[in-house]
Amino acid sequence: MKIVSKEEVEKVLVDILSTSDNNIIVHEDDVNILTSDKELLAMSVAQRSGSNSARETINSAVLDFQKKDLLLTQADSILVYFQVHSNYDVMSLSDAMEIIYSIFKDVYVLNEADILFGIACDDSLENDYVKTTMFMGYSKQKKLEYVNNLM
Repeated sequence: MKIVSKEEVEKVLVDILSTSDNNIIVHEDDVNILTSDKELLAMSVAQRSGSNSARETINSAVLDFQKKDLLLTQADSILVYFQVHSNYDVMSLSDAMEIIYSIFKDVYVLNEADILFGIACDDSLENDYVKTTMFMGYSKQKKLEYVNNLM
């Protein structure tokens, strides 16, 4: 997990999309939702191969943030980008996103976080490989409780 700037977020997304042929692209407005008026932007990258690789990468990214006391429930925007082979089971990606949605299910009633995701397909990857890049944006308007050494 590392703290990133808006420019770094944009660069990472351009890099992801430039290596892929078939994409479910996150629109520029979505990136603005993630980055506008944020006190803190953070990113985690996880990669795995195997039958549960999508769920494992999401769990790994969530744990990465939690190790630094950055809780998903404090974020007001989350962007998840999956890089997979075009033959990868898309339902597995949807199932993995349920981990994120379930974290927020009982926490927010009216002020739900913006949760966005995209998929980049790269046929040079193995069929069961998933690389997940997760960005989280923390608003200036919310009280953040994060470790001081992150800044």
